[in-house]
Amino acid sequence: MTTKYNYLYNGNNLLNQGKFETNENVFDNFWEILPTEKTSITLEKNNLEIKEEQSTSLFAQSEEKAVLAIQKHAMNIAGKEKNPQMDEAYFLLGQSRYYDKRYTPSLEAFNYILFKYPTSELVNKAKIWREKINAKQNYNELAIENLKKLKNKGRLSKEEIADLNVVLSQAYLNSKKIDSALTHLEIASETTQDLSSKSRYLFILGQLYKKLEKLDSSTMAYDRVIKFHRKIPREYYVYSFVEKSKNYIDKTLAINELIELEKDIENRLYLNIIYHQIANLNFETNNDSLAIIYYNKSLRNPGKDYLVTLKNYNILADYFFDKNEYLTSAAYYDSTLTQIRNDKKLFRKITKKRESLEDVIYYELSVKTNDSILSLVKMSEAERTSYFEDYLKKQKKKLDNEKEIINNKNESNFSSFKKNNLSAENAIFYFYNPTTLAYGKNEFKKMWGDIKLTDNWRNGGNQNKPKALMVIGGKENSKINTKQDLEGYLKSVPSSPASIDSIYKQLDYSYFQLASIYSAKFLEYGLSNSKIKNIEFQRNNADFVLSAKYLNYKNCIVLGLLNEADSIKSDIILNFPESKYAEILINPESYASSDVDNVNELYVKLFEDFQNQEYTKTILGLEKLISSFETHPLAPKMQLLKAASIARIEGFENYKKALEFIVKNYPNSIEAEEAEVLLEDVIPLVENANFKQVENGDNFKLIYYFPKENYKKIEEFKKSLNLAISDLKNIQINSSTDIYDNSSTFVVLHGLKSYDGAKGLSIILERNEAFFNNSSFVISSENYQTLQIHKNLSVYLNKKF
Repeated sequence: MTTKYNYLYNGNNLLNQGKFETNENVFDNFWEILPTEKTSITLEKNNLEIKEEQSTSLFAQSEEKAVLAIQKHAMNIAGKEKNPQMDEAYFLLGQSRYYDKRYTPSLEAFNYILFKYPTSELVNKAKIWREKINAKQNYNELAIENLKKLKNKGRLSKEEIADLNVVLSQAYLNSKKIDSALTHLEIASETTQDLSSKSRYLFILGQLYKKLEKLDSSTMAYDRVIKFHRKIPREYYVYSFVEKSKNYIDKTLAINELIELEKDIENRLYLNIIYHQIANLNFETNNDSLAIIYYNKSLRNPGKDYLVTLKNYNILADYFFDKNEYLTSAAYYDSTLTQIRNDKKLFRKITKKRESLEDVIYYELSVKTNDSILSLVKMSEAERTSYFEDYLKKQKKKLDNEKEIINNKNESNFSSFKKNNLSAENAIFYFYNPTTLAYGKNEFKKMWGDIKLTDNWRNGGNQNKPKALMVIGGKENSKINTKQDLEGYLKSVPSSPASIDSIYKQLDYSYFQLASIYSAKFLEYGLSNSKIKNIEFQRNNADFVLSAKYLNYKNCIVLGLLNEADSIKSDIILNFPESKYAEILINPESYASSDVDNVNELYVKLFEDFQNQEYTKTILGLEKLISSFETHPLAPKMQLLKAASIARIEGFENYKKALEFIVKNYPNSIEAEEAEVLLEDVIPLVENANFKQVENGDNFKLIYYFPKENYKKIEEFKKSLNLAISDLKNIQINSSTDIYDNSSTFVVLHGLKSYDGAKGLSIILERNEAFFNNSSFVISSENYQTLQIHKNLSVYLNKKF
């Protein structure tokens, strides 16, 4: 009796409570076919991790009660169990472990019932649970075979028939046998008495029929769920409407049905999914503007299903991308990435698409900035003054509104603080309750910051005040000085002809880069031409003008604008007769596979040469390519690769000059920004050309020095060296071939732990004539890095440091 009314009773209560909390806290992924039971966490919610821990803890407590019942009340006499409640204890033990996702220990508990209690009333249930675990662990064929045997024996209750068919259905679903899964799920939905389970099975039936393209059967299944209305969990009711609307041929009818669903106040927690589906249906009917309104309404009503938010952002990002509104698209892709939680594949896909917009964003913002500055330049002095006065008035009004909102909030919080903490309901004096005291301190700090013990603390100085009290843009009591600020703004507008000309050139350069990107990367030839038409050719050099006109010509050919293409062709041939582009246009056959249209491929080949340590070849190839296509969008990237190659064979000083050249000559490019970062952050770290003491260090290298042209000799030497070091015991070293400069190559042994050890190895190896080399030397890893960066081998060999 103690077992029944204490451990087992409490254990079952804890198990049921854990199952209830799991159902409440776990939100299914309705975008995919649901599993037949709601046990695993498929979507995250706020504080879900804490709730999961709580429910898991309940299952652990339930297991503990089952174990205590077995330990304290088992009566095994002469090999037979005399306590009739023990099978229930083991059944509780198996269930608790199952819901705690410990499937193998759970299986042991159910197998124990089948082994020790063959006449128990729980035998059929134990067999069904055993196969449920097998299906969970993807032993689907075994589960199906055993359940069929159990089904053929008969003598099953209605509840057992329902459970058996559910497990069979899930096993078939795991095996991708949808037809068989449907049959058993239909039986389960008819047999089960639990309406929550029945609605779940019917919803899954609707999903499966939809997958088999049986839309009428799918709609009927969803209608059966909808008929239960308030008797079932609301999510099944709402999502049935949403899924049913996808089956409608008449999309207007589907939209109207969802609008009626939206009006029901009981569905307020599901407005995001309702608005999302209305938006989808409007897209299908080509009502894009209304669709966008509903996607934004969905975003303003976040619900339990975060995937809806993710889909909203992604759909809007793709929509604006297709409409060539790349800045807006990029913003939505950024928002999409913040919503992806466990899907690495999708994250990589969206990231790749977002990164493709980096250049567009950079140059579009450059256009916007420079265009705004030039619009101010074109204004008269009176117009500029009027413009900035209006701007300052708006800023002052905005600042006053922000102050008012913050002050109201602080007053409200202070009143709330007093009300909450000085309530008469608190039986214990505030400062005698440590929990209340700690809470009160935190609340006080959040509102007032770390305030010193001084008079008038509330209205005193702003030292360490919280961010809520600080006004954006400066001090708490900051005021806009209209006269001074107006003068500052007016002075900031460029006035010298050189400055204005520089801004115009930057603007034209950005337009050309955008034209090139839209044409080459996005195949938007019309948009590319629209950017070219914004360029003022008169104020730019001939190479720049020629590149832009040739790009315009190629775009027109693709777009079928042949008359315009002929006009541009004539212009290039007439005004630039000596150029390479004129030669191509005059004699296109001889330039059928011209380099001009294969710059990307040539760059990729040169990058491969760089990776293969063919630095001289890379530099020569890049110089040739850059001289032919100086204004090509890839020119800054070519210069950056050239700088990296120079670093490998010419050293620090020439590398630094190459980076400075990029910053100076391609100021508006992303590569110039990268070069600036390298100059500011990396170059200072490696500027020191001094070597450390020869013997200092814990990692050394043995270097063999060869003239670069002796390729065959170097390969033979390295092969023999690898063979020799492979015979050395208890020493883990490896070799590499490193380029030093234009004329020298190193064969390097890595992994030596001391200077003396490296010298000793050198002496041992040189006993073999094949390894005798007057140019070999030992160097620490740190000094080797300095040597390769600064190319100061003579300094190291002379050891004048």
